[in-house]
Formats: sequence, C-alpha cells, structure tokens
Amino acid sequence: MKQVLSVFLVLTTTIFYAQQAIESKELNTEIQTIENSLVPRIVLAGEEIPAMKLDDRMKTLNVPGVSVAVFKDGKIRWARGYGVANSESGTMVDTNTLFQAGSISKPVAALAILKLVDEGKADLDVDVNTYLTDWKVPETEFTETEKVTLRRLLTHTAGTTVHGFPGYKQTDNFPSDVEVLNGKGNTDVITVDTEPGTNWR
Repeated sequence: MKQVLSVFLVLTTTIFYAQQAIESKELNTEIQTIENSLVPRIVLAGEEIPAMKLDDRMKTLNVPGVSVAVFKDGKIRWARGYGVANSESGTMVDTNTLFQAGSISKPVAALAILKLVDEGKADLDVDVNTYLTDWKVPETEFTETEKVTLRRLLTHTAGTTVHGFPGYKQTDNFPSDVEVLNGKGNTDVITVDTEPGTNWR
C-alpha cells in the first residue's frame, strides 16, 4: 500500500510540474509573440503586414517606457514593464510603475456607466446634473433647451470645454476633482460653450 501511495504521489507531482512547464512555455511564447509582432495602425489590403518589435517601436516613437498587461477571463494573465520610468535616476519600468491613465480610462468609465444603465440606476438621456452632487455642470445660454447627458458625454457631443488633462508630477499638490472642474488645477474651468448634441469634438 505504501509503495502504491508513493508511486501515486510521484506521478501526481510529475504531472503537476510537467503541466506547469507546459503552461510556462506557452506563456513565454505568448509574451514573445506580443513583444515581437506589433503591427502598424494602417495596413493596406494586399500588402504584407510587417512585424515590428516593441523595443524598436519605442525607439522610433521616442517612448522611454511602456507597461503591458494582458487579461484573460477577467484576470491578469501577465504583466511586464519595458524601458525607463525615470531618465534622471535610471529607474526602469516594472509592473508597479504608475502611468497616467489618460484615454485608456474612457472605456473603463463607459463600461461603469453602461453597467449602471443596465441595472436601471442611470439613464443615458437625463440631464447629468440630476446625478451630480458635489459639482454641477454650469448652466449657460447653450444649456437652456439641450442638456449635458451621459450619452453626450460618452460620445463627445456634450458641448463641454477642456479637451484633455495633462496630469501632474508626483511632487505636485494634487487638486480635488471639484477643484479641477472649477479650473483650479492646471486646466481651465469646465463649462458648456456649444449647444449639447449639435457637434462632435
């Protein structure tokens, strides 16, 4: 019985480590494929698609550092940092390096809003001031008949000002969200200067 149990444990351990080795090899192949197979933004029909290396693209585009995270089934499959996080200190990018979210935050915000809509907790076509508490979209001559709505904010047709936010250095004093909206950060005050729903920008 002890001999059978020992053989079983050896086989189980061997199978476990063999499976781990296979998964590790598959993961390394996946990572190398992504690192070495970038494609251009535009590819013409019939043309061969050139594979570009991440390192080469970073040099060409003068990008000092990049963070990559790959998700599968709602979980992080792997993450890596590439290049330099701080050119003065020589600190390299790693999986804990903070980057400004920028426009990548837009689909995340849109998903959260659409989840609230799906749950019946928000309406895409209601005046957003219905939902806002700490700050309200300022009423202007342009909001007399048409209002700023979640749908219009998500589709860039709300008529609001300030097209982007440059972010802050780690050493800066960070303003609150309300201070940013009131123009007390490093951008102008948010207001509505065209009739909501009339144009895209």
